[in-house]
Amino acid sequence: MQYFVTSLIFLFSFFTSSLSGENEIVQKQDETISNVFMNETSDQDFSFWGEFMHMMLILALLVGVLLFVSWFLKRMMFTRMQQANTDSFIKILERRGLTPKSAVYLLEVNGSGYLVGETAQGLHSLGKVPLEDDKSHVNESDFNQLLKSKSVSSGKE
Repeated sequence: MQYFVTSLIFLFSFFTSSLSGENEIVQKQDETISNVFMNETSDQDFSFWGEFMHMMLILALLVGVLLFVSWFLKRMMFTRMQQANTDSFIKILERRGLTPKSAVYLLEVNGSGYLVGETAQGLHSLGKVPLEDDKSHVNESDFNQLLKSKSVSSGKE
């Protein structure tokens, strides 16, 4: 690998010296090549902590860019879903993730509410749900009654 790098430097120095014709550049490149062959590095050319901090700064910048892109894509997908809900007969009112591979969706289709479960095996209709405009008077006992009625009806099948 070191031989490959030095040969590339040598070829690059040959082409630049023939094109530029400047002796100072050729001498600096010759010194660089001799330092690579001799594995010599001076303390002035290399600062471990400076290089380390530079690397950490670049790493932090890359992580920051990735987080920003992730946030932007989530926001874009959310606004796209809301725009699709305003123009469509089928509206996704809410999505609740249960496990990493399963979720429950509350859908509105032409004014009627439906509860749909999504798993790795496919989509399953969980039943019809009454939709109400004012959600402030819905309490936990109404939900428990609805859940019991659905579990009893699904258990009879």
